[in-house]
Amino acid sequence: MTEEKQKQLGKTLWAIADQLRGAMDADDFRDYMLSFLFLRYLSDNYEAAAKKELGADYPAQTDASVSTPLQLWYEANLNDVPAFEKLMRRKVQYVIQPQHLWNIRRRPSPCSDKGIGRGQNPGQFTGSSP
Repeated sequence: MTEEKQKQLGKTLWAIADQLRGAMDADDFRDYMLSFLFLRYLSDNYEAAAKKELGADYPAQTDASVSTPLQLWYEANLNDVPAFEKLMRRKVQYVIQPQHLWNIRRRPSPCSDKGIGRGQNPGQFTGSSP
């Protein structure tokens, strides 16, 4: 990537960040975004370590009832979960329950198949108010 394209990409990313931030103070937005980045880092690190530790036992795919392969493993191996979490505390010093991993955040909203949140304009809410 040329230096000019890198500068253009940087400007574009800053413009996107400014739009996302809206009226929020830049320092508050930074703290908010850093929290998400930290969760993403911890989650990716934990999933990679879990995959390494479980080896061939780590599910290759998930079915519709779960959101991550690790959640599928947890449900299929309830008796092994305490020992696995103890091992993970020794290996990576923390445990993240499968329902709190970053990948679950990428699932479509349960409302998306009902048309809620879809409108003429992006971001326009079309569902009924509570």
